[in-house]
Amino acid sequence: LTGEGMNIKENSTFGKILVDSEQALSLGDSNIFIGRGAGVLNTEGTKNVGVGDAAFQDNTFGHSNTAIGNNALANNTTGDSNTALGQAALVFNTTTSGNTAVGASALTSLITGTTNTAIGSNALFSALGSSNVAIGNNAGFYETGSNAFYVNNQNRTDTAGDKAKSLLYGVFASTAAGQKLTINGLLNQSVSKTPASAAATGTAGDIAWDASYIYVCTATDTWKRVAIATW
Repeated sequence: LTGEGMNIKENSTFGKILVDSEQALSLGDSNIFIGRGAGVLNTEGTKNVGVGDAAFQDNTFGHSNTAIGNNALANNTTGDSNTALGQAALVFNTTTSGNTAVGASALTSLITGTTNTAIGSNALFSALGSSNVAIGNNAGFYETGSNAFYVNNQNRTDTAGDKAKSLLYGVFASTAAGQKLTINGLLNQSVSKTPASAAATGTAGDIAWDASYIYVCTATDTWKRVAIATW
């Protein structure tokens, strides 16, 4: 097929369609590549999807990846099980696996980290580590370490700002006691509750309040309370 300024050819042997001598569609080995240069270097990778100009273009051996958006996962070569949805999402990832980036430029700087999850434009933009989770526009933008958690909706200037001003900032650990969640805002528990007695049903860590007391469940079905008053 030909058109003004465009020359389209089908290469049926390899299941490819070329536009002006550049691969624009490729189907084979359980892969689907759509877009100029999408998946163009793939040789042995299987079960991959690349949609968008230069999406997944450098992959050679990577398997089970999904890249949708121009330049999404463009530099991936051997990384597996990554998902990149958005312009330049995970664009610099090469060999690492298990990352999820949803949003333009999400996880865009990642090169070596694994199992990160970034949802939102520019979420975890600077990330280099592993096992981070960020939700929201610019969430965790300056984070470069590992095991961090952010909920945020704007640029906070630097790493200190990310941690001190994001609505939620946390640290993951292998044990519950080692984990930490910081709430950067007023916590409002809108529903009051009065346990029927000190032995009322409850789980350690439950907190309740009424007009006279704050109640804390310190062990299964064991409540303690402290009186509150105006001043």
